[in-house]
Amino acid sequence: MYQKEYDNLLLDVKRLCEKIVQMDAELQHYRTRSYKDCGNEGIEAYAEFKRQEKLRAEVRNELKHKNVRISELQRLMKQERQRENERRSNLFLQRFKENARLVISDDQYELILKMTMDGETQCLKS
Repeated sequence: MYQKEYDNLLLDVKRLCEKIVQMDAELQHYRTRSYKDCGNEGIEAYAEFKRQEKLRAEVRNELKHKNVRISELQRLMKQERQRENERRSNLFLQRFKENARLVISDDQYELILKMTMDGETQCLKS
């Protein structure tokens, strides 16, 4: 149910990480230009550096939000798997009980159930 959104978010995160690496290289370029150049070129390079720095911060923020959503989806998918496993387990137990009652008498079934419950109790005590 959540798998498609999860897969899309993973692709987005990968793309954003690549974009941040590229932006870091650009920032380094503008930083070195602003330090080396004097006059208007240095000022323009510094202004571009600040603009790029702001864009990088926005991309980082977007990346953080996507990572939070990925964590939420992982939690939801885990809960969904647990519910499905419980449902299957309960279904198996129900079928087992029905089939056991067909094969053995009610008294035998109760005795087996009591022995099983006593065994589980003994395991829990030790």
